[in-house]
Amino acid sequence: VSQDFNTWREGSTKQYEVVGTPDDPANIVDDILLNETYLDAQGRVLYTVDYDRQGNVTGRRDFSYGPNGEIVRMDQRESNDSNAPISAATFFTGTAGIEKVSYTVTYDAQGNVIGRSDYTFDAQNGALLEIAFRNQDDVNAPLVSRTFFTGPAGDEKPFKVINYDASGAVSSVNFLIYD
Repeated sequence: VSQDFNTWREGSTKQYEVVGTPDDPANIVDDILLNETYLDAQGRVLYTVDYDRQGNVTGRRDFSYGPNGEIVRMDQRESNDSNAPISAATFFTGTAGIEKVSYTVTYDAQGNVIGRSDYTFDAQNGALLEIAFRNQDDVNAPLVSRTFFTGPAGDEKPFKVINYDASGAVSSVNFLIYD
């Protein structure tokens, strides 16, 4: 049996995948650390370190907060070094506890912008409706692709992807079908 579970200690949490019977320590075959989250004095996430199944660090996410405790930014890195180059910066809007992604800017290893993804949510139910991707950090730059989603908030699935050529004309439309 494989099951995720969390442990907690002052200032951090750890998430493990347990192989065996988590309720009976004698039957635990292995436990694999998936991520470790470090908290501030208010219990807010400062940063999270992710691991692969072999225990190697695969990345780090650092969080910044606004004056009312809301998440305003998350920086992703490919290592556990807080000074390493940022691979993606995600910006949020909304009230603390119900923030939504506004947009994400992705970077190459040299810090050059690869692209920007803007997110659109349903105002009524909060479901993700669309992600628009551009290859510049400019909301007015030409679109590269648009992905449309369907389903209730928290269970959205992409159903259509529109790709654009360099002149802005539609180059392809793909529909995703689920069983």
